[in-house]
Amino acid sequence: CKIVDVVAIDKDGEITEESLLDVIDDALEKWPWVRVWNLSLGLVGQVCQDHEFSELAAALDERSKRHGVLFVIAAGNYTTPP
Repeated sequence: CKIVDVVAIDKDGEITEESLLDVIDDALEKWPWVRVWNLSLGLVGQVCQDHEFSELAAALDERSKRHGVLFVIAAGNYTTPP
């Protein structure tokens, strides 16, 4: 297997969802043969209600269908232990 490492977050460790989606779109075009994309996101705060999907999730679903890829987002990342 080959690994493609895409740096999306600047030195400050911050990125807007819109900018992240732009980086993802560029990566999907540049490496169309990659089928599994891992997103290690350490989001702060609640991004959506428990009974809803976030706008980011909906955008990733749309890209997944359009490009035939799978996005893997780590669950359980936290800054303070529960």
